[in-house]
Amino acid sequence: MRKFLAILLGLAGLALGACAGNGDGLDQNGDPISSSSSSSSGAGSSSSSSSGGTVAFETIQDQVFTPICSVCHQGAGAPEGMQLTAGLAYSMIVNVPSMEVPTLDRIAPGDPANSYLVQKIMGTAAVGNQMPDGCPVTQPCLDAATIAMIVQWVSEGAPPPSSSSSDASATDQVSQ
Repeated sequence: MRKFLAILLGLAGLALGACAGNGDGLDQNGDPISSSSSSSSGAGSSSSSSSGGTVAFETIQDQVFTPICSVCHQGAGAPEGMQLTAGLAYSMIVNVPSMEVPTLDRIAPGDPANSYLVQKIMGTAAVGNQMPDGCPVTQPCLDAATIAMIVQWVSEGAPPPSSSSSDASATDQVSQ
């Protein structure tokens, strides 16, 4: 457990140490904001705060779950029943027990060390393969900055998507 925490702290330190500046003038991908990108990004431009440094769920959905994870984690045949498509992902992971290790939630808000999804992407889970499946042999693993972003989101309490997103509506329906 100490080794896991040391790795986690090292990744967080690396991500923070690599930052130069506060992000003002950059979009969610770190690219300079221009008049054309700010008008085309719409709600996505507010998905993470450059001044507060918080991570929005929408950022993770747009940069990780949709392009990488939902390739496999979609539809009725999704591995372990975990669909990571937009509109479903949040309700499928936050405070939901892992199928492989039911004593751990997939995401335990405020507790990345005991969040099974974090363990899976870091390659420290006691069961199963590192995600994304096939990394590092057939596809790249998530980079340290992406893992640090997810860890930060979990550390911040895994806040839900904004009320305007379809995932927030799905979460409301699940909780009723």
